[in-house]
Amino acid sequence: MIRRVFIFFSFATLAILASTEVENVDRPTRGEWDLRPIKVWEATRYGDNSMAMPALAAVLDDGTVVVYDQKRHENHLFDAAGRHLAAFAPRGEGPGEVKMQRRVFAVGRGIVVSEVQRLHRFSSRGVFLKTVLLQRDYGHPDLFIDENTYLSSTLDGDRFGLIRVDTDRGERRVIRRIEGREGMNTVAGGFQITVVIPPLTPAVCCDIDPERQRLYFAVNDRYRIHVLDSQGVERAVFSLDREAVPLTRAMKKKINREMHLSKTMWQRLPQCLTYFSHIQVIGNLILVFPTHFEDQTDALWIDIFSTGGEYIHRAAFRPGGGAAIDSSLFYRPVIRGGFLYLVLQDEDGDLVVAKYGVTLPSGT
Repeated sequence: MIRRVFIFFSFATLAILASTEVENVDRPTRGEWDLRPIKVWEATRYGDNSMAMPALAAVLDDGTVVVYDQKRHENHLFDAAGRHLAAFAPRGEGPGEVKMQRRVFAVGRGIVVSEVQRLHRFSSRGVFLKTVLLQRDYGHPDLFIDENTYLSSTLDGDRFGLIRVDTDRGERRVIRRIEGREGMNTVAGGFQITVVIPPLTPAVCCDIDPERQRLYFAVNDRYRIHVLDSQGVERAVFSLDREAVPLTRAMKKKINREMHLSKTMWQRLPQCLTYFSHIQVIGNLILVFPTHFEDQTDALWIDIFSTGGEYIHRAAFRPGGGAAIDSSLFYRPVIRGGFLYLVLQDEDGDLVVAKYGVTLPSGT
């Protein structure tokens, strides 16, 4: 699939005009949607080596899947048929190596691996191309517009902002300042959270609709999504009236086992989960993936909106066969080209990467 490339947000400041708002109740107007999933393949090994802690990292236009093993600290490629192709970007400090990996992006026909103040570019087959150094105030990429331009939610002075960064021209422009309840990693009283736990601490979620030249943008501590045009002007807002999910005792125990938070830090954390983990624009649909936590493994839920912001369907993927949904904190399920890609835990407790064919509604 070829996506048109365009320059998003040519202005440094956001001109706010009157925009329409669609307020949805927590009941889809067209009811539940059956994704009709059909398993295409399931990968359990990297060639001769077993998987340790795989996470779905990115999916390219040709169906190539990038898997990041969080325990082995290495990336692996699988082709559209599920065959292991190669390992690339291992942990290290040499050419083609990554010292402290953050995220992986499918950009154009290649792959970008991000770390602190660096972007590492690879071909679609994992061949190292170059490393791009970033200035300190550029922030970490949240979404790539093209191979040289990305959006980042990062500090703008003493406040957070949504930033457009052009690495080729060395330009940094503020698209939107994030204030009030949209404040990043803050809680009542203005305390700064020094640890990031994605199901709890607020984060920017965004995706681009290249056909309509629209950016769908939200901070996920509220179920309210903004629609910006190619000049950065807010054109619409849509929201969903849904109760937040309280942080349960089981969730607290799991987080404490892994992060050993102090009592003071616990008091500063939000007491409810964020509303969703990410947004995807697919044709005439806006897919919003509600936040998934480790004790919610029976189904992957998806809220489906029209491009006009109407809440039209709620869909659920249930793996069946004794398998459960696995959720990495930083890498999430993806729907692309009519397929759902995600990591499952099989009935033996082993993690596997899976691809399913799915059917989406028309959105009209």
